[in-house]
Amino acid sequence: MSTLPDKREAVNRFLALSRKEGINVGSDDNEAKIKLGTLVMSNSALSPEELLSLAESKYGTVKSTKAKMSHASTGTVCEGNEG
Repeated sequence: MSTLPDKREAVNRFLALSRKEGINVGSDDNEAKIKLGTLVMSNSALSPEELLSLAESKYGTVKSTKAKMSHASTGTVCEGNEG
């Protein structure tokens, strides 16, 4: 991964894999490439599996984000609200 085209190709493949695995990198391709490209370049010694794990811990997964959103919108029921 020494040339710019090689780096771009690596980030494109990492983006596709991240989305396939459900990592929450956002829907905008350019922003996602910047996020993941920065992650890849600053952790170039890591294996692809380690990078994927790091991306998941840093950005979360789409599933966990949706779960958090659904819990945030769920109201609570107490005696004062019933009725």
